[in-house]
Amino acid sequence: MLRLVHVSDFHLGVGFRQLVGDDVPGFVNNHILGNVKRSVDYALDNDVDIYLVTGDIFNKMLYSLNYSPYLLELFKPLVDRGIYVILIAGNHDAPKTRGKHNALYVINKLGVDRIVYIESPDESVLTVDVDGYRVGFVALPFVNILRDADRKISRFIRESYDKIRDSDVKILATHLDVSGARYSESDTLVRSFYMLPYRVNPSSLHPNLFDYVALGHIHLHQQVGGYPNMWYAGSIDRVNFGEVGQPKGFLKVDIDAGEPDIEFLETEPLNLIKVEDLEFRHKFDVKDLVSSLEGVAGLRGSLVKIEARFDRESWDDYRSLFPRVKLAVLEELGVRGFVVVPSYINPVSDVEIGPMISLDRNWIMERLRDYINSIRDIKPEDRRLMIEYSTRLIMEEYGD
Repeated sequence: MLRLVHVSDFHLGVGFRQLVGDDVPGFVNNHILGNVKRSVDYALDNDVDIYLVTGDIFNKMLYSLNYSPYLLELFKPLVDRGIYVILIAGNHDAPKTRGKHNALYVINKLGVDRIVYIESPDESVLTVDVDGYRVGFVALPFVNILRDADRKISRFIRESYDKIRDSDVKILATHLDVSGARYSESDTLVRSFYMLPYRVNPSSLHPNLFDYVALGHIHLHQQVGGYPNMWYAGSIDRVNFGEVGQPKGFLKVDIDAGEPDIEFLETEPLNLIKVEDLEFRHKFDVKDLVSSLEGVAGLRGSLVKIEARFDRESWDDYRSLFPRVKLAVLEELGVRGFVVVPSYINPVSDVEIGPMISLDRNWIMERLRDYINSIRDIKPEDRRLMIEYSTRLIMEEYGD
């Protein structure tokens, strides 16, 4: 029997930088690394043969410079034990310009035994010998395909499979948005996590050719397309407020004859809390906010998103009293970090009109286009897609 641990979507560097608190990014990323260590410890304690990471290791490629040393330190005991560590690039890891690389790329240049980072489809075919098995990998990292993605991916996987067809165990590892999978995020600020230019039909991955299909990109662990061997591991930790209350972890996969045996093993995710439907009219008092929050379970040590409605007077009060708000929420209530997301009440008619962005949607859209057009070193087609996606997001959220 071959045993592997399938983990995905660490998003190191994610940070929650909009939150107020003492070094919230440091707290968040140490927490994520702690959950990565839990998966590594499990692999070390349970005779695992392969530790497989299916992309979005970092939240941006730039953060690979910060966090690669910590990851490699965590992975060293696996390599020392003879466990293969195989990592593929996700859309958040992949370079946006030619000639640039994720910091993990140096692993391949150094030729470190039993650890491989796959950044390009050119490196996609891999075979390793594990405990008497010849294991063949087709490892397809995220690749930006603008047209006819299903056909191109289907052909690529079929051709790559031919190179490993004689292996005892055959595994496909890829970072894609597969049709039929359920998204976990509902937070409008983070929909870009899933904004890929295409979705792939499950059959285009040829799951019938492989003993196991390991997927990354979607943060909710799940079986896909009715195929018992095709799974998203999900993210190892909660990385935005759209994932409040969701279990996080990794998959243990046992491959023998027949269908693989899959078990989801939970980690200890960040405690995220959303507080909704608070309203302040004519004045804002810190005591009223504290009173509203005191009844919320699990506040101490958590990250909190507070959605509240303000009229002009109460918003002015809130801004002037913010130092006291910060002291009360962080010190008195013991919250680790928080953000207040306001919407506004018309001060004349006293009728709620929703988030401030809806006051002048066209102005916001124009500013977005100006910003995207100002970004350097991106392809014209990528620029066009960015404008298209941002426009669609605003139109879907706030109407035509």
